[in-house]
Amino acid sequence: MQELYEILQEIKNTNSKTSKENILRKHKDNELLTETLKFLFDDLIVTGISSKKIAKPINPMTINNIDLMKLFEYLRSNNSGKDKDIAYAKGMINNARKVFDTDVADMVKGIIIKDYPIGISKVTINKVFGKGFIFKFDVRKGSKFEGKLKPNVRYAQSTKLDGVRSVVLVNDKGVQIFGRSGKTIDGLKEIEVLFNKYYEQTNTPIMFDGELLAIDETESIPNDELFRITSKILRVKGDKSDIKFVMFDNMPLEEFYEGKSKLKFKERRDNLLAFYEQLKVIDPKVIDIVPIHYIGNDMAEIQSVQKKLEDNGFEGSMLDEIEAYYEAKRTKSLLKFKTFHTVDLRCLRVEEHVRGNKVGNIVVDYKGYELGVGSGFSDKDRKLFWEQKDLIEGKIVEISYFEESKNDKGGESLRFPVFKMVRDDKDEVSLN
Repeated sequence: MQELYEILQEIKNTNSKTSKENILRKHKDNELLTETLKFLFDDLIVTGISSKKIAKPINPMTINNIDLMKLFEYLRSNNSGKDKDIAYAKGMINNARKVFDTDVADMVKGIIIKDYPIGISKVTINKVFGKGFIFKFDVRKGSKFEGKLKPNVRYAQSTKLDGVRSVVLVNDKGVQIFGRSGKTIDGLKEIEVLFNKYYEQTNTPIMFDGELLAIDETESIPNDELFRITSKILRVKGDKSDIKFVMFDNMPLEEFYEGKSKLKFKERRDNLLAFYEQLKVIDPKVIDIVPIHYIGNDMAEIQSVQKKLEDNGFEGSMLDEIEAYYEAKRTKSLLKFKTFHTVDLRCLRVEEHVRGNKVGNIVVDYKGYELGVGSGFSDKDRKLFWEQKDLIEGKIVEISYFEESKNDKGGESLRFPVFKMVRDDKDEVSLN
């Protein structure tokens, strides 16, 4: 284990990407290193133990020896973050401290909570160990619609949902639900039961892409309020009931791991409709499918559909090329059609990023209420405004947003606020 620590530190302390690759190649046959890298970097491997959980006042289990391979095996099978699992993890950390030192113990802790930065990326690891050695979780993400469609390309226009993006993975090991960033979403028992029953019937490993939304039996809750309800339910620890999964795409699980589908959208959509018919027989309460309102490339018709959706309180629509493949990345074959507005607001202060030494978000004054804005900054902006706060604090900043809304306390707020620029040319707030 001491050797593992020294190898990881050597990688961390080396600035050259080529040198990091050479270190990995040098130790490519080190089984403990390869298993540690896979455990630490693979998004599909979850431990259920966060930095907050590992800090719980739970007595550590007595561990007679420290074996990382056994630790990996244990946490793969016991990944719900129960107190007994935390006790086991703490026992391993304590034993590492006794046998080695605090540095090695910190390494073990970092591996358990899957937060041990060593200055290397999944791309670099896969370059050395082979494509797919580390699974890089990603989903198909749309690009902003700029007002022009590709010539001679037909689009499927669907409702843009205002929920929580999620991916459901189904295979013989069970059901896993992930957010768009790869973080697991636990507690959705009704949805998990649905897809487990589906797998028992079909025995087909598959991925479903969609959004989680609070169930609105009255179909009368405004979309921004429904989003807040959804978020509130998903923040609850334990069972998260009254949530449904609204599907908009799918592909065989193996293809999802590869990062690209073999079928085009129109074929995947036909499959999705068939899957939906099967799933709603099992439990219609927690499953739904995104409706498609128009297929074609008539901009006038697309605008007409867009207006109807916005009039009904939706964000807008999604324009999906019907001949496009699902690729797990941001793509121009899927377009987000939303109407945004801008305001000029006073920046009250900057707040530090969780990783430190750069801006995480700014706080602006909107109609007497504080509003956090964290999107729209380049890496250069984040560093510059943190080092020279006077360039933005107290200044007028232009913010784009989708619509006015209410915050959790009932105060005035904005949905999807995005930083555009510092308005050095003016010193007055403008809400028009």
